Amino acid sequence: MGNQYLFVVPTKQWVLSVIAVFMLLCSLMVMAQTPEKNTLIAASFGDVPPPEKITRVIAAGPVADILLISIAPEKLIGISGHHTGVVYDKSKKYFSEMIRNVPSTGRIAGRGTTFPFEKLVALKPDVIIDVGNVGDTYVSTAKRANEQTGAPFVLVDGRLLESARQIREVAALLGANERGVVLANFADQVLSDAARVRQDTTKKKVRVFYGRGADGLETGLAQSIHTEAIDLVGADNVAAAAGEKISSRVSLEQLIQWKPDMIVTLDANFYETLKKGGVWGQLDAVKNKRFYLIPSVPFGWIDHPPSINRLLGVIWMQRTLYPETMSEELFHAKIQAYFKLFYGYDLSDDELKQILNPS
Repeated sequence: MGNQYLFVVPTKQWVLSVIAVFMLLCSLMVMAQTPEKNTLIAASFGDVPPPEKITRVIAAGPVADILLISIAPEKLIGISGHHTGVVYDKSKKYFSEMIRNVPSTGRIAGRGTTFPFEKLVALKPDVIIDVGNVGDTYVSTAKRANEQTGAPFVLVDGRLLESARQIREVAALLGANERGVVLANFADQVLSDAARVRQDTTKKKVRVFYGRGADGLETGLAQSIHTEAIDLVGADNVAAAAGEKISSRVSLEQLIQWKPDMIVTLDANFYETLKKGGVWGQLDAVKNKRFYLIPSVPFGWIDHPPSINRLLGVIWMQRTLYPETMSEELFHAKIQAYFKLFYGYDLSDDELKQILNPS
């Protein structure tokens, strides 16, 4: 079964041509989509206008920022700006002038609310959208924002596995069906490829530790949104043994017991620490130099924030953990296709190399 993933792609141009045809077919499928029986809209407060009447949209948090930048950038009148690459000089070039000029209005979602409701009223949004965690705190914030501003507020489940449905539903809500179909089908393809790897029982699962923060000792536990990209390609998150929380601190002693085969991180400082060895040299993953700095342009590819940018993380994790399942040429083509589809940016080969080798 494992050999079914071994293939040779003739040329990069051929791969990009196939992706271009795929995009065209997706756009022609708009009218043929079957409505979902279930919905990822976890809560909705206020009367949401029909799609054709929605022209002014505000993103309530960083996860929604990234989703809406991809689906309906022309309708955005405010993004949270929190953790989004748009506010950093190194990332601005990947976005159109239109997105660069969208004001950072502050965060509305969850406990980190920074947006004064009186300013929200003045902006007169047709709808406010939040995406991600659908816990009680986020629901209560959405309800309060609607009650105090009168603006409709929609909260969407942001699970990575449901990325395609998430894109389709939000696109339909905003009257961006054609673009939504193209993006959703790309997401379907990425997740389907990962599922085939995950379900291959002939493969030995790689034991992975995801180190967050400058010291690398914060991580996502079992079923954490921070480690979904690891789970979806069939790797073992060693920190799952510590329980089920979004994230938690762990100790080096615990890591020594867990014996990860590989360590991945978004933090350049922690990556430099691993390169030096020191006390971390007690781990086989460090001794064997199986530690990697995950790309983070224009957003973190595995979380930070945990939005649809994690599709890039799924592609990267599959190639890094199980390289025999994806040729380097196809890997590069998929990354460039994502930048083109979701950000509208033609990523050059040189830019791609810089992004993939952030160290």
